[in-house]
Amino acid sequence: LNVTGPPSPIPVAVGEDVVLPCHFSPEQSARDVEVTWFREHFSPFVHRYKGGQDQYGEQMLQYQGRTEL
Repeated sequence: LNVTGPPSPIPVAVGEDVVLPCHFSPEQSARDVEVTWFREHFSPFVHRYKGGQDQYGEQMLQYQGRTEL
């Protein structure tokens, strides 16, 4: 399974919403996949999707209430 994101940065103004696209290859549903978006360290994370739902338990404080998959 390969996950690819956008080929270049996505500009957005402070305070605006943004969609960060990604695609699976080969194409498949994300329902049975764990997807974790993190910065420098794996935990706490920016966003985690696991077991068919968003996981917020160990999410970085500055992203709480701001992310979804």
